[in-house]
Amino acid sequence: MPISRAEGRWPDCRGRARPWRALTRGLTFVALALVATRATAAPSDREIKAAIDKAVAYLRQSLPSMDEGRTSLATLALLKAGVPKDSPEMKAALDKIAARVSSDGKFNFTSHFNYDGGVTLMALANADAKKYRPQIEAIAKFLIANQGADGDWDYPMRALGDTSISQYAVLGLWEASRAGVNVPRGVWDKAARWHITRQQSDGGFAYHPGGGGGSTHTMTVAGTASLLVARMHLFGSAGDQSEEDDEVPAGTRKRNRKKFGLLVRSTGDSEDPSAEELVEAAGGSSGPLATRLPSLDKSVGGGRKWLADRFVIEPQTTWKMYYLYGLERLAALAGVQQIAGHDWYEEGSTRLVATQGAGGTWDDGCGTVAATSFGVMFLVKATQKMLNRPARQPKFGGGLLIGGRGLPENLEDAQLDKGLLKVRKLKGPVDELLAALENAESQTVESAQAALIDSIANENPESLIGQTDRVLKLARDKRPEVRRTAYWALGRTNDLRVAPVLIKGLLDVDLSCVVEARNALRYLSKRLNYIDLPDEPTEAQRAQAVAQWKKWYQSVRPYDERDDLDETNKP
Repeated sequence: MPISRAEGRWPDCRGRARPWRALTRGLTFVALALVATRATAAPSDREIKAAIDKAVAYLRQSLPSMDEGRTSLATLALLKAGVPKDSPEMKAALDKIAARVSSDGKFNFTSHFNYDGGVTLMALANADAKKYRPQIEAIAKFLIANQGADGDWDYPMRALGDTSISQYAVLGLWEASRAGVNVPRGVWDKAARWHITRQQSDGGFAYHPGGGGGSTHTMTVAGTASLLVARMHLFGSAGDQSEEDDEVPAGTRKRNRKKFGLLVRSTGDSEDPSAEELVEAAGGSSGPLATRLPSLDKSVGGGRKWLADRFVIEPQTTWKMYYLYGLERLAALAGVQQIAGHDWYEEGSTRLVATQGAGGTWDDGCGTVAATSFGVMFLVKATQKMLNRPARQPKFGGGLLIGGRGLPENLEDAQLDKGLLKVRKLKGPVDELLAALENAESQTVESAQAALIDSIANENPESLIGQTDRVLKLARDKRPEVRRTAYWALGRTNDLRVAPVLIKGLLDVDLSCVVEARNALRYLSKRLNYIDLPDEPTEAQRAQAVAQWKKWYQSVRPYDERDDLDETNKP
């Protein structure tokens, strides 16, 4: 029997049913739900690419009219999106940026100060680290000189400590390190300690720690990511480094014979103070590290937990695009595809595609140019590309002496028990542990290995100072387990002069030694995935890797060691 319209009305207030209107309301709800589902469905690759293309077109056409700071940020975003550096508008932008470093090596910053320095350095390094090496060095020196006594960065007229500004100084110095500029370990140590000691009790980070205000989404992704970058440089967790030519035309400057690497004391004779000497003058680089791996990882874990407990793709802030770029960076550094069950990229790209303006822009408190640049770098996964790795990675460290894939933070966890190697670590200074390895009759090689690795990685990284020659001799030992440990230790010296021995190690007769030499080269160069050499390479693959690593070393080796690559050809 059909339902009449009269039956669908409310005849009185006694709650009689309205079948027609109830049915209509139900159908309307279903229709709206379907529309909402379609509106929030993840965008296709084609839609994401279209959004990137529209944003890139806007930035390219707007470049000539931008001020210096925005030019640097937009240029960086365009480079990350794959826009050719030699296109007319990009060449003009890069010339404009590079000209900000004067002929006497001074960086002419804008009112954004350290923000400006970090982003400008990033843009030049991504464009051509070789061509712009003088500018990169100058800006790196600027950033290092302006690090606060506690390890933070801020504006020059105040000393509150700023998590946001520190983030961009850290990013700039990371790019400088990738370009082959020596950023002293003390800089990373102080930056890590500042973040650890200024972290909020809830695990998050505030804009001005101690200056009022609680943890925020933007600052928590910034602070946690900065800790991960510092971890990379202090303990070798992730990241790669661009190839760079260290050549300078003869007579253009006094040759600096300062030793490369933290584990060899500096004996520089340059009249112009180096970045390392600036830090040493401030009391920041000599002596053992103040940062310990367990406390750093605890701090990183606190930041990640804060974000996981409160995860949103659109936080209550005016800096939404700034947040998204920070989120991409943190996720890439941590090697995660999901946060608290959320696919951060899918949710972020969904929002960006849905909210992009007709002209290809986004806008928030940062302004149209900055917001659009941040949107592009999120969509192209700028940091993940920089790290040159898939989104999901195993935990930091990973198993030296078990497949040669890395170093567990506690070697005893990787010892033999029910199928795994289990040894008891010796105790004693590095000198005694090296002596145990040098003794061909020693019955405690495995124990000495465990203790040596634990001591260097977790307790006292500086303990290798003065021991390089002994470790180099161990790299020629007849016992593969000793050579393997020596290769690992050489990678931790931060002394580029050991590279030829590690390159030779790629030709070792023992495959586990080859893997450890490969890992050590990546650690030494900060190039995590440089040169795809498998764990069981063919002879041709090994020969190709040797040639490629030689080419890298030729571009970064100390000036006073022009001929040491012959080491790799000796039997």
